[in-house]
Amino acid sequence: MLSVIRWIVQIAVLAVVIFWLTEQHGYVNIVWNDMEEFQISLAFCIIAVFLFALIVHLLLRFFSFLIRGPILWQAKRKLDKLNHGQNLLSQALVALFCGDCAKAKSLAASAGKNIDNTMLANWIQATACSANFDNKTAKEIFGKLAQDSEAAPLGYRGLIEIAMQKKNFPEVDRVVSEYYHVRPGAPWLSRMKMLGAIRHHDYERAAKELKIVENSKIMNEEEAARVGAALSIAISRIKLAHGEVDASIDAARHAIRLRPDWTPAVIQLCEVLVASERYRAAKKIIERSWKDCAHPQLYKIMLSLADSPLEGFKQIEKLCKETPQDNASHIAIADAAIAADIWGEARRNLILCINSGKATKSVFKMLSRLEREERHDERAALIWLTKATDAVPDPSWICTSCNQAHEMWQPNCSVCNEFNTMIWQSAGISDRLRTM
Repeated sequence: MLSVIRWIVQIAVLAVVIFWLTEQHGYVNIVWNDMEEFQISLAFCIIAVFLFALIVHLLLRFFSFLIRGPILWQAKRKLDKLNHGQNLLSQALVALFCGDCAKAKSLAASAGKNIDNTMLANWIQATACSANFDNKTAKEIFGKLAQDSEAAPLGYRGLIEIAMQKKNFPEVDRVVSEYYHVRPGAPWLSRMKMLGAIRHHDYERAAKELKIVENSKIMNEEEAARVGAALSIAISRIKLAHGEVDASIDAARHAIRLRPDWTPAVIQLCEVLVASERYRAAKKIIERSWKDCAHPQLYKIMLSLADSPLEGFKQIEKLCKETPQDNASHIAIADAAIAADIWGEARRNLILCINSGKATKSVFKMLSRLEREERHDERAALIWLTKATDAVPDPSWICTSCNQAHEMWQPNCSVCNEFNTMIWQSAGISDRLRTM
């Protein structure tokens, strides 16, 4: 719009100048070779000079176009090709994220022919191949990217992810080590080093790498707290095994700070306090945590600290006052009552468990034991044992990766070696009693 206005103004000015010149009276005498004399008007002379200058200017523009035209045409063609290539890359990315790997691969290959920098096109091709289980081609392309200084992060990360998919952890460690020498300060690399340390059960080194990961903001606070708490429990156990009691307590308390109501953290802190003969502190932790972490190990620790079975029963009864309807409380009271020979209270709580419809094998086994010890009735005891065989299994620590049951919580599953995958649940109950 501005250019149109500018041209209109220029034409208007030119028209005014021409009109003004036509109104001016005057002549110019031109002598040619001292022989002929020409007389022309001043206006005509000025217009002639202007037209001559315009013609010269147009000729110069024309010759400039002849010289620069092919260069400009090539540049325009290259720009159009680049725009087409970028458009194909955009379509390839959309196809990749929509799960159409074959289309993404084809579009990326076409895009690579239209652009000079093929880094992104190659990455899309490799990612599409990997998603389509063509790991051989993907590995080859990622390997080429890894050799490029600019594309190295894309190449190495792709190689690591392929190795992770195959669970080829020695290859993961090798590529991570190689990438570390190329770009040691990469935040994502610290996360991979942390995972590698966890796989090798080097929990203290993993905790150091976790701090770098947290500072880099590549892991959200909730996930960092989960990982940090699990690492702290593992470190606490190692320190306790080496006789470093104070360091073990510090690590267990750190796990509690990260996840205050997490059952494994509460159990570990109580066990370490008991090992260091800080019985009162352990009792306080159990009393404070029972409402949110009603776990058999906690009430058994409480019973082990009592001077007598009767005192143990009173402590458990007091412990369970705030959760009278909870099955874990019924089982804890019943167990303590049997140990103290308080048969009626034991039977009452066990029957409450059965009436709730959530009785597990241990409830029926405890009733069988009760029949033997209170009434010496072997027949009734056998009936309860028979019912126990068909009852829901007792809760245990189940690995969500391989479904293996464990009696104790472990940072790494002893079967599949996955980290922090254990939940407290019964194999026969769909709802989780305590998730990680």
